Amino acid sequence: MVVFIIAIYVYRMWYRLSVPLGCMSCGAARMRYHLHKRIQMTPVLELRGVSKRFPGHAALDGVSLAIHQGEFFSLLGPSGCGKTTTLRVVAGFEQPDAGEIFLGGALINGLRPYQRNVSTVFQNYALFPHLTVYENVEFGLRRRSSTGIREKVRAALDLVQLAGKETRLPSQISGGERQRVALARSLVLEPDVLLLDEPLSALDPALRKQMRAELKSLQRRTGITFFFSSPTTRRKRSRFPTASPS
Repeated sequence: MVVFIIAIYVYRMWYRLSVPLGCMSCGAARMRYHLHKRIQMTPVLELRGVSKRFPGHAALDGVSLAIHQGEFFSLLGPSGCGKTTTLRVVAGFEQPDAGEIFLGGALINGLRPYQRNVSTVFQNYALFPHLTVYENVEFGLRRRSSTGIREKVRAALDLVQLAGKETRLPSQISGGERQRVALARSLVLEPDVLLLDEPLSALDPALRKQMRAELKSLQRRTGITFFFSSPTTRRKRSRFPTASPS
């Protein structure tokens, strides 16, 4: 990145010396356009020909996709079509039999889950029942020996509207609030990509509708790339911007 910035600076200095003064404004506009286009073309997450087989079943067969920074990417399909397996190979919980996975332009096939800057919100939320809301959210930060833990946890709880419920156990809050705890626990780690494995399936229809809107609002506010899987119906497809593996 530093080399890229230096190259831009050198190009600008050369351009100022070699281009007539009257052409500076149009030249700068062209340069801004090409720089913006180059940044946009670099995906934060890319799968190239990824395949994964289980005994008697091909879960993934040559899946290729690219997701860019700040996108809300929805993976739609019926149960058993490979949505969860796709998220699991990205997270490192499964290893692909073929293909390559890139995060931020770097190949991550051989990395363990804790070495990948992604975080997962599981279908059942996977909260620790004996830990409070606050302790669940801070768990990942403690493992990373992060600094400013208290401030980061409180900011994450404020973001998901759980301030004041830090001392409650998961059994003492609603299903929607448990989902917010799971989101806060993932968001506080500041991942490059947040993986959401059918996080709405355990909610009742009214709460599911509310949480869909909240997820999209949360993604806009944080700017984090969301990779969302859902066994969605046609009616739900209008709720999220969607894309499918090619």
